[in-house]
Amino acid sequence: MAVLRRISELTLLLPLVFGAPLGAQDVPATGDERPAEPPAQAPPKPKTEAEYKRLIQGLESRYYDDRENAKQALIEAGKEAEPFVLAALKSEDFRVRVAATEILGTWKNPSLVGPLVSLLLDEDAEVREAAVEAVSRLGPEAAQALTAARTAHPEIGEVVDRIVSQQLRTAVERELLSLITAQNGYGFYDGQFARLEAIGKPCVPLLLEMYKNPEYAFQVEDTYERKMILRALAGEALADMQDPSLIPEMKKLLDDPAAISEANFPNPDTLEDTSAYVLFKLGDPSYIQKIRARLEVEAGREGLFGEAQRRLVSLHVRVGDYGKAEAMYRKFLNITTQNAISAYNLACILSIQGKKAEALTWLRKAKTFGFDDADWMRLDGDLTSLRGEPEFQNLLQEMDKSGPKGPRRRATPPKPR
Repeated sequence: MAVLRRISELTLLLPLVFGAPLGAQDVPATGDERPAEPPAQAPPKPKTEAEYKRLIQGLESRYYDDRENAKQALIEAGKEAEPFVLAALKSEDFRVRVAATEILGTWKNPSLVGPLVSLLLDEDAEVREAAVEAVSRLGPEAAQALTAARTAHPEIGEVVDRIVSQQLRTAVERELLSLITAQNGYGFYDGQFARLEAIGKPCVPLLLEMYKNPEYAFQVEDTYERKMILRALAGEALADMQDPSLIPEMKKLLDDPAAISEANFPNPDTLEDTSAYVLFKLGDPSYIQKIRARLEVEAGREGLFGEAQRRLVSLHVRVGDYGKAEAMYRKFLNITTQNAISAYNLACILSIQGKKAEALTWLRKAKTFGFDDADWMRLDGDLTSLRGEPEFQNLLQEMDKSGPKGPRRRATPPKPR
């Protein structure tokens, strides 16, 4: 079910510390520093063989700025620079080999996998590390060459495993990241994680680590808020993986206070509900039934659409009880008619049930109330039945034309799944 969420629902309380790049002021002196002078200008794009060779020579400069400028010029030259950069891999200067390897890695050209894999055997550790990073950037296209390299050189087996692991990690994170809009909108719907399901079992340990480990080291470069959304999406993806090995892990997260604390999830309620949902999908409905029963009691003591009611309607949707979810949203919207996210969520529920005309009416109301995330509407699988309707396309065009009304990376009121 793709009822929309955005970042405010995560209740971000305890910021994590992610490594920041070393600033120039933090770099220790090496004796190669040039006296203070205006920043060096990047060389113009080379046109002749002699100019390319001069750039390759620039990679040997004792001055960092000169080396970086030469490297950047070669990167920007692209295909024309390729033969010169490949030749530089044989340089006796390890710095040149490192720079050439980094240049090839930025191009992400699968045809270069052979030369890059061969560098995994280089005598210099820095060159080998640069090769690991460069080959990792090539993605699945490097698989055959890596397999051949492992067979021919068993001594690099651990390095190959590391590259394959890093490629998988990056692919999974990018797939999850593609499910978050520019406004930090995200949600859940049937078939959302199909590409991860296609990868299968190798994804499971990685998704589990991302979900329960607050110190998980993300490969993608993004904000703290989006990394927290990625953790929530990882938990939902686990539910679709249908892996029985997750049963004890989820039960521990639900039953062991220490495990819950260690997970340090921004919103512990999300951890509880998602873990119970994973078990539900694996054939154990007992946890989610207990949570629903408890929330029914708590919801009766709350005011207008309080936290227990928000969680309860989300769980109704998770277990496919769309009638109850619809009734709760209708009741809320009869009292508070201007809630854009609730109107959108009701439209999703109606669309799932085949009530297209009314779903379109509530989508229109959601836009009127302030919903403006056209990107999420395009992603949302719950709205598939509406995509061929002229009104749906009209709404998308209107949102595209007007643009977001609020900050693109902040959220409207909290909403359940």
